[in-house]
Amino acid sequence: MKKSLLLFVLFLHIGIFPANADAYRIEATIKDVKSGTLFFLKQFDNQRIINSVRLEKGKLIMSDTLADTPQHLWLCTTLND
Repeated sequence: MKKSLLLFVLFLHIGIFPANADAYRIEATIKDVKSGTLFFLKQFDNQRIINSVRLEKGKLIMSDTLADTPQHLWLCTTLND
């Protein structure tokens, strides 16, 4: 059975990154989730996938740029029981 795990909601106001105003970087350490688990960064309103990354040794790093800012985004995964 699959469960959707909402890790956190990101309210991005990209203006706080003066070097590259449309860039984001997410770094996380996550315990008790197996390596290879896929995490998705999605738009909050329409669930469109913005980016994805696999968890490796309990860590994930996701970075890219956004075409439109600011946006409400969320990081999620689907876990198997």
